[in-house]
Amino acid sequence: EAMGQLRLIAMLRGDESAAQSWYERALKIDPGFPTLHRRLADLYYERGQYDLALKEYLEANKGQPKDMRSLLQAGASARRTGQMEQAEQLLRKAMALHPKSWIPRYNLACLQAKQGQAQAAFTTLGDSIDRGMVYANLLVEDPDWDGLRASPEFRQLLQRVRKIDAAGSPKSGDEDGDIPDAD
Repeated sequence: EAMGQLRLIAMLRGDESAAQSWYERALKIDPGFPTLHRRLADLYYERGQYDLALKEYLEANKGQPKDMRSLLQAGASARRTGQMEQAEQLLRKAMALHPKSWIPRYNLACLQAKQGQAQAAFTTLGDSIDRGMVYANLLVEDPDWDGLRASPEFRQLLQRVRKIDAAGSPKSGDEDGDIPDAD
């Protein structure tokens, strides 16, 4: 853990050599320590280095196969590198591992919307809503829905979310307490 933190500090300082040294030392102690990979993946993702982020998220997932956040971020990284099939596979894996969560379904719906798969996106979004997605602002602000906002199906789903939200329903189905990043 400490070596992972020192690696992160070195990365933030721009000292790639020291970061690599701490990484190698930490891996000698525990080659599968997922937190080591996850923190570095987050840093790469924030920097826009999505290919490196994807590699690290996948390594983190090997150590913690049920970690939804690593799967979601791996999916987002794959999407940003143009690997749409891999992005979908990762999101579907997150859905299978976390069947009550709305988050991987919402992210898959966004991926489908961005690819022009309107009917699949609406179906998956409806499934996400069924599992507790009640954040109308995501639907209004997320650019992935730009090409579909004028459709009657989208407006119906948005109205459904607004009614649920107005009724004060708990925002459930989110085991990890995270709201997805609007990609």
